[in-house]
Amino acid sequence: AVFLALDELESASKDCTKSLELNPANVGATYNFACVFSKRDKIDDALEYLVKAIALNPDAIRQAQMDPDLQNLRQDPRGQALLET
Repeated sequence: AVFLALDELESASKDCTKSLELNPANVGATYNFACVFSKRDKIDDALEYLVKAIALNPDAIRQAQMDPDLQNLRQDPRGQALLET
């Protein structure tokens, strides 16, 4: 999360990968991967990881509705549809 906050997306991506290798059900790493992909304008990947994060923890949807790191995803119609619920 620190690397993501500093906009060090490569380091954030590596952290998420390591965390998910250790624990594939790590909701924080899954959610942060969605943020990394959104900031990189990789909306398909961002959606995939956000859907996984919400499946792991339905409360993640509330955070995603306001998270500035997911702004690109929220501008996509698919992201809007996902976050309307």
